Amino acid sequence: MPDLDSLSILFIWTAIAIYAAAFIAYAFDLARRSEITSDARLEREKELVGAGAPPMWSAYENGAEPPASEGGAKPRYVMARIGMTLTVLGFLFHLAATVLRGIAAERVPWANLYEFAMTGTVLIMFVYLLVNTRMDLRFLGTFVTGLVIVLMGAAAVSFYVDVVPLMDPLKSVWLIIHVFVASLSTAFFALGGALSVLQLMQSRRERRLAEGSDKTGPRFLGTLSAADRLEARRFVLRSSASSSGPSRSSPDRSGRRMPGVATGASTSKRPGRSSSGCSTPGTFMPARLAAGAETPRPGCQLSASPQ
Repeated sequence: MPDLDSLSILFIWTAIAIYAAAFIAYAFDLARRSEITSDARLEREKELVGAGAPPMWSAYENGAEPPASEGGAKPRYVMARIGMTLTVLGFLFHLAATVLRGIAAERVPWANLYEFAMTGTVLIMFVYLLVNTRMDLRFLGTFVTGLVIVLMGAAAVSFYVDVVPLMDPLKSVWLIIHVFVASLSTAFFALGGALSVLQLMQSRRERRLAEGSDKTGPRFLGTLSAADRLEARRFVLRSSASSSGPSRSSPDRSGRRMPGVATGASTSKRPGRSSSGCSTPGTFMPARLAAGAETPRPGCQLSASPQ
């Protein structure tokens, strides 16, 4: 009978190598997106100059969808498809390594840091591939594969331990459920964090475009959705992660439920305001009210900032 743990290690390093190839493909895809953005901008400016109009940014440069090519089809990101294919292949080896480790240990494969990193990263890749069946997030491939390569490599080199029996205090079905759900939520939060970074970069780019600045940041952002659409996608992932996490509606030790938590309702619409929208005593004056950009509601009095 072959040593399943040794086979698991072999599959782990095979998955790391395939993920590295996918990382390179995703990096070439981002470079290609930057090239497409530059070509679209130059063609647009030539058309405007030929028509006697001054050069200006096109709608494509403002975060809209990529323009259609001469044949009427959108640009095809071949390297992104290659990266996605390699990612699926690497995920299969990664999943096989995790399952073999669990079979060799005759328990769930997250009893130590090495196994937890193995399981956590396989869930990150699973969520990434699953979400891509509903929305196109291939532009996050460099972040996802890069993160998984670093975590798996560090775990395999620094935290590997031989298969050992599980300690008696850890032999609980609730601990199994807790660790799995927490790891699954972390996978959703990892994608949501990457989208948050891109959304901030896209928002800054759109602001600089509106100001007429020449330096707008990475050019591949021109092929992505607008900042508000990226924020909507991030919200979906964050909601999925929150629903997978521990419930916040559980009672306290005395058996009483916290107000506004059991039903999911908030006791105030905005920090520092009551349910009626007025500023509560002892809170800071909102910045928009202090700047004169917003007027207080009728019947409300602004509370002074604490000394």
